[in-house]
Amino acid sequence: MDMKNILIKYQQGDKITPEDLKNSKTEDMDQLLNLVHTDLASITSRIAEANARRLIGQYSDPAWYSKITFSKRIKGQLSQILQKELSTKKKKEKKDAHELHEKTLLESLLIVMDSLLSPNMKKELMDRAMNLMKK
Repeated sequence: MDMKNILIKYQQGDKITPEDLKNSKTEDMDQLLNLVHTDLASITSRIAEANARRLIGQYSDPAWYSKITFSKRIKGQLSQILQKELSTKKKKEKKDAHELHEKTLLESLLIVMDSLLSPNMKKELMDRAMNLMKK
């Protein structure tokens, strides 16, 4: 599922599943997290306003207050889930990039070794390298 569908689901109030998040790009999840945080800030502001009015005797509709505090809790949970999934994805991306860099570096080194070293010298270096990796 692509991120536009997730944003539409979020804006329509539909549940976003862990599977939706796992299939999303990191950049798209960052965008969704920013939207969730914007909504949380708005909700927090509305709750604070209702609490301030309560202090002067103007009580909010209990059903509205219950609904908005529930919404804040759900969006807070979504924020935590998004942050956790983003952290996992970013760590994996960093690891994958590091492994790709090492592989590219190793391939370059092997090309240089092929062009500069005799087959016996190359074999000796490879044997030493393998012994070092075993330690």
